[in-house]
Amino acid sequence: MCGCCAADCPDVHGEGGKTWRRGYWVSPVPWRLGWELHVDGVGVTQRAELADAEETTRDFLTSMGRNDASTTRIHVLQPVETSANS
Repeated sequence: MCGCCAADCPDVHGEGGKTWRRGYWVSPVPWRLGWELHVDGVGVTQRAELADAEETTRDFLTSMGRNDASTTRIHVLQPVETSANS
């Protein structure tokens, strides 16, 4: 398996460990001007407001040439508090 198999995993796993992507996990990380959005397997983009994370992620996926950007499931995880922002 791919190792991501958490609850509500967006991917489809077949026999022999083959995986088909059905969505993207987004990990928000605070920074001084808003949020970095770490899109699993793709890269990082930024946004001032976390409320716009899904729309920003779709725009980012489109800019990266992902054909499924408008239809895929986007899973924005809860931000983790760090010592820098507590």
